[in-house]
Amino acid sequence: MKKILIKNNFALAGVIEALLLVGLVAIILSTIQLAYIPEIMKQRESDHLDEVENQFSQLKSVIETQSMMGVMQSDEAIAHSPMSSPLILGTKKLPYFVTSNSFGFIEIVDKSEMVDKINEIELSPSVSDSRYINGIPLTSVKYTFYSMYQDYDTNYIYEGSGIILNQTGSSRDTGEAMKVNPAITVENISGSPGKIKIYYYIPILNCAPGKDNAQGLDITYIRTNYSSHITHTDTLTNPGDHYIRLYSNHLDAWNKSFMDNEIGLLWEYDHNGYIDVTYEKSANPKYIEISPNTKDIDIDFTILELGVQVGLGTVIN
Repeated sequence: MKKILIKNNFALAGVIEALLLVGLVAIILSTIQLAYIPEIMKQRESDHLDEVENQFSQLKSVIETQSMMGVMQSDEAIAHSPMSSPLILGTKKLPYFVTSNSFGFIEIVDKSEMVDKINEIELSPSVSDSRYINGIPLTSVKYTFYSMYQDYDTNYIYEGSGIILNQTGSSRDTGEAMKVNPAITVENISGSPGKIKIYYYIPILNCAPGKDNAQGLDITYIRTNYSSHITHTDTLTNPGDHYIRLYSNHLDAWNKSFMDNEIGLLWEYDHNGYIDVTYEKSANPKYIEISPNTKDIDIDFTILELGVQVGLGTVIN
């Protein structure tokens, strides 16, 4: 008997269709993973950094409120009791996709770490108080965000009551700027020869032992309280002998804050020849010098001591 074989391609067609669907899904997922997920993560990081900038502004506001009430010798508890400013350290990875966490690091550089004119304000004539006769330390709170999806790392620095944005890496967008100016106001006093009066509230941070840093992804808190203050007033009259010198790791940001065309804190007074503002880049260490020219400089500095720490616990007085 002759056997007759009948071909049936329906089962094979189903297998091919399933393979094609699997391949299509793989292509779609690969496109999402390679093209869209990095952009989504970049946006998440950017949104996070915007929030950190707002949180640093809140920290500045809290410190200035405590300081002003402390200077006025207010009985309100806000001045002398610790207040907490939140800070979200990092961004978390997305579920179901291949992504990475991006970590943040917060540290406090208090006055015990200020050496060799790295970060300080030097006055000539100097402050009479023995604590500051060799210079007023520029203490800081520094946040570093280690990006996994940008071409640069981002730093926010609260220094000398200003907020500095610093970006370092291979991107052309790197550099630094003063995002929020320090607590400096300037008054042009008419007369002969006339004066330029500079008011400056300078925070000096004292950190609790073992409470100066934190890292990770989650929320932490920066706790601060007012401790004490002194007021220093003087008149700078002799160019070359009398000056204010500012030493910092972020002089570019400070110089922009002082001398940005038409909007810098000191641009108008330097432009009109009343005072001289000089960025000494060739000096070692570098500094910015403010000195009298056709007008004398009156200084009215309020130097504020504050306790500060990262995380829970009791803030030092």
